[in-house]
Amino acid sequence: MRSWTFRSTFPTYAPPPITAISGGAAALIYEGYCGDDPFLYFRLWLVAQGKAVYEGALDAVDSLADHRPVQLLATKPMSDWDEDSEWPWLESLLYVALHAYEHTTGKNFDDAIATRRPDTLRSVFEGDPAGEPWDLSNPEEIRRRGPRLAALFLH
Repeated sequence: MRSWTFRSTFPTYAPPPITAISGGAAALIYEGYCGDDPFLYFRLWLVAQGKAVYEGALDAVDSLADHRPVQLLATKPMSDWDEDSEWPWLESLLYVALHAYEHTTGKNFDDAIATRRPDTLRSVFEGDPAGEPWDLSNPEEIRRRGPRLAALFLH
């Protein structure tokens, strides 16, 4: 039941903390809008970028400006991003364990969790970001909080 273990522990470790800093960076990259779902998918995408990028962004979110995929996004409007290869989000990562469990066992995952420890599935994906939110209507604040990201995305 490795997929069960993955699914039940993944929320605890995988998404970067919900912070106003990462929320501001995501909203800046997403041209000013980043609701709950896009913010979650952005954080999952960040995990998939590898340990160095992930930890760098946790330490200093402005380090994302050094990441080549982010630099490429800044070269064109969001409406021109390739949906399959460029969007900085990874919703499908949420379903890896679910599909593996169902494929391996032939059982419905939702039915299985009803009989197991549902308390382990508490979501850390939700909630208000910690810290002071970025005022995305204030270019000076954006430049102060993320100068290199601002240089890429503020036009």
